[in-house]
Amino acid sequence: MRKGPKPTDWTKVKFRLCTKCGKRLGIKQFYWFDKTKPPCSWCISCEKKRVLKWRAKNKDKATQYRHTSYQRVCKEVFEAYGNKCQCCGESRPEFLVIDHKYNDGAKHRRQLKARNFYHWLRQNNYPKDRFQILCWNCNMAKSIYGKCPHKRKKKC
Repeated sequence: MRKGPKPTDWTKVKFRLCTKCGKRLGIKQFYWFDKTKPPCSWCISCEKKRVLKWRAKNKDKATQYRHTSYQRVCKEVFEAYGNKCQCCGESRPEFLVIDHKYNDGAKHRRQLKARNFYHWLRQNNYPKDRFQILCWNCNMAKSIYGKCPHKRKKKC
C-alpha cells in the first residue's frame, strides 16, 4: 500500500521532492496548475531549464506556440468583455484594445512590470469594474481629448 498524502490532501503538503535535481523544496517551488491534482514533479528551476533548452532546439515551434497562445488569450479576454467597442460598437478584433476606465493604465503597467496584461486579466477573472473594450480610435480620443467624440453632445 502506498504511503503519503492522498490526491485530495495535496493542499496540506508543505514540501515535495524534485524528481530531476533531487532537492526537497517547499511546495511553492513547484508549478501547480490544478489544486485537485499534485503539483508538477520537477521544481520551477528545473522546469525553466528544460523549457529554455527546448526553445533553443525548437525556435520555430516555440515562436509559433507563443504566437498562437497569445492570440488565444486575447480572444478569451475580448469574449469576456463583450467583443465590441463600448463606445461605437466596432467589433473587428484587429481594432479593439482593452481600456483602463479610470485612466490609470500607466500606473497599472508599472505595477505589472513585465507581466502580460491579457494574462493578468484572465488570472484575475476579467475585472469589469476597471476595464472595458474600446476601438483604437475611441481609446486614442479618450486619451487625447478626455472623451471620445461619440460621447460628446452634438452642437446644432
